[in-house]
Amino acid sequence: MVFLIAGTIAFAQPGPRHGRNSDGQNWWNMQSKLGLTDEQQTKIDALRTEHFKATQNLRDQLNEKQVKLDNLLNDNEINSKEVEKMVNEIGKVKTELMQQRINHRIEVRNLLTDEQKVKFDMMGRHQGYRQSGRHW
Repeated sequence: MVFLIAGTIAFAQPGPRHGRNSDGQNWWNMQSKLGLTDEQQTKIDALRTEHFKATQNLRDQLNEKQVKLDNLLNDNEINSKEVEKMVNEIGKVKTELMQQRINHRIEVRNLLTDEQKVKFDMMGRHQGYRQSGRHW
């Protein structure tokens, strides 16, 4: 019983995220795999900072709307119209976030050489970029 509880708790805890960005991609690993120049690293870091600042409000909205949806679903009497409305609002925010992430990825990709672009595209493909909506 103790092992079962301990195992459940261990799997529920998030792992270490040292050197990783918000979606778990190892940023420093990407830099070394692509062989980025110092200038490219500086420009990409600036783009990342700008992107995270620009999307902070959207991420906050998404979190707030997801909490509201959870609350609606936990009511004793679920209001289907309100749930549907909140799902649609969440969808709009997610769509905007996805567009922002894609724009950011394009901006980063535009800073790369042709050889780096091939590696970058393969890294995204192998690490679930397209399936999960994750970004660099």
